[in-house]
Amino acid sequence: MKFWKFHKTDMLQDFRFDPILRRFYEYGIVGLVRENIQNSLDARFSNGDPCIVRIQTGTLSTKDIPGAHEIFDHVKALQPANEYSKEAVEHMNDHLGKDRYRYMSFEDENTKGLDGAYDDVESRKESSYYAYAYSKGMHHYEKDEEIEEIRGGSHGVGKIASNSASIFNAMFFSNCDKNGLKTIGGTVELMEHELNKEKLRATGHFGKNEGDEVYPYGIEELSSLDVFKKDTRGLKLIIPFLEDAFDDQDEIIRTVCDSFLKALIDEKLVVFVNENEINSDTLQDFITDEHYFEQELSEIKDRFALLYWHTLSKDPLIEDFKVSNKDKWFHFKLHFVLDNEISEGRTGVFRSIGMKIEDMKIKNNVRKPYNAVLIPHSSKEDKYLKSLENESHTKIDYEHINKKWNRQKAKYFINELNRKMGEIIEEHMMKDDPMDGIMDTRDILYTIENEFKSDLKRKLSPLNIGKGKSKKKIVKTQDTDEPGRSQRNKKGKHRKQEHYKPVKKQFGNEGKKTYYQFRNSAVRRTVLENKERLYIKVGTLPYPTYENDKISSGNILVSLVDGMGKEYYDEIDLRAEYREVEDRNQIKKLTVDKHVIKGVDLSNGDIHLDIKLRNAEATIKNVKLRYYLEV
Repeated sequence: MKFWKFHKTDMLQDFRFDPILRRFYEYGIVGLVRENIQNSLDARFSNGDPCIVRIQTGTLSTKDIPGAHEIFDHVKALQPANEYSKEAVEHMNDHLGKDRYRYMSFEDENTKGLDGAYDDVESRKESSYYAYAYSKGMHHYEKDEEIEEIRGGSHGVGKIASNSASIFNAMFFSNCDKNGLKTIGGTVELMEHELNKEKLRATGHFGKNEGDEVYPYGIEELSSLDVFKKDTRGLKLIIPFLEDAFDDQDEIIRTVCDSFLKALIDEKLVVFVNENEINSDTLQDFITDEHYFEQELSEIKDRFALLYWHTLSKDPLIEDFKVSNKDKWFHFKLHFVLDNEISEGRTGVFRSIGMKIEDMKIKNNVRKPYNAVLIPHSSKEDKYLKSLENESHTKIDYEHINKKWNRQKAKYFINELNRKMGEIIEEHMMKDDPMDGIMDTRDILYTIENEFKSDLKRKLSPLNIGKGKSKKKIVKTQDTDEPGRSQRNKKGKHRKQEHYKPVKKQFGNEGKKTYYQFRNSAVRRTVLENKERLYIKVGTLPYPTYENDKISSGNILVSLVDGMGKEYYDEIDLRAEYREVEDRNQIKKLTVDKHVIKGVDLSNGDIHLDIKLRNAEATIKNVKLRYYLEV
């Protein structure tokens, strides 16, 4: 009995894999998890109960995978024509004939599943089962227009996402419909090939023939394994021969929290990843766990779930945030937070189903200390956002829109969104940093520092004079302390510099002496409501040490930096700002003088201090500080 059915063709023409396979493979776990959970949310019942998705990973014996050896035979027959296809086929051949393979499955509950698995030839093409199982580039449309508008699906393209995660581009789907009918189908995406003197098309369908039509098997006909069973209404996807790149439980959990944060908070979604349950109650445990997400706000460069979670906990800044596309107005709720510890400003654009589309970078505001969340008011806005999504649902864009007028309107909408968000960011930063007060100057100093570096590089670059190889000379226009060729790594880049530099400074009446100024990149400062956490990377100590006189502690001197980069050691009194300083390396309370923290432990190669502020309105929370080591 043959399990996999390939339609015959008169002439082999296409010796390439479907290019969508490669694109979804490059999207990785993020693309796979987003696509499949989104499809489950689309099929959720409107009964108020959450959609439940169970993601499992494990190992299957080859003999328990229906038709596995048939797939192997088809793979052996492939004759690729381009470099990418050759590499892909070689990769497949390297994995042929193993006794066991890894798998991943997605099973949903409180969803509609697929209907019409055994419909007659005339009516089956209108069924959701046929659209999912046998057609490319289309999906089954909901009769309810509003439900259809808020669906997140990619109109059939994303169905191939599961195939892309399989070494042999194979996937199964078990289905339980409204009548309790339990079936199993599947697809394998190869290329046109010849096997047993038959010319075959690229796509194989798992099922049994009835004339020219393919119909699914009943689950009970094939396997008693739990991995293929589907006992409740809904759909279950099984990806055998799982690629190593997709076999990462931690990354699956991160993607669920990051991509479906709003759906989890709103109790529209519950996800099980093996034994881990992610729901509205447990979500906080995952996004505040440093194993999954960066916890230092200043270090969050991607995976902004923690920031969005904090932002969504606040009331909307604007209940009716309006953006036009020249033709219509679109209405959103805007949640907004300004926090000087945030180093990467992003606006999370969410769909009504609770899935995030994009961590949007607002023009000229990427490094502003804000976080925002944009939520559609109705299906009208949701439908428009859907029309702007790229294929992987990770960005709103206009380039893919064919009609010129619609593309122009989309471009205008995105530009208007950028402009209005920029105005809000600037307005709140001005409120936070008034001209007559102490300013947070990180963005200013960042710009000045980078402009200075660029100017310096242009002015001090080597100068070539003479002609020809024999006469070529290198003359420096001016002496510089930039690292020379001997100080660069093999790729030509400068080796990573130390975390500090020696400087001659005078603090108070002590006279000038050498201190070690920590670079900005070595300092992580997290300020909370009434406490502060200070982490400074020291690395190798800046002086010769011997076993008998090894220096294990030092003092940290603190100065305040104004908007022009000028320092003031006497404008700050740590005793008035700090109630208590604890060294976490030695679990010891430290002594604080006016601008000095004394007796800091250096033995671990870093400094880690917990600081309790005297009050939540402490001035020191909102100013830029510079740190020096005294030994």
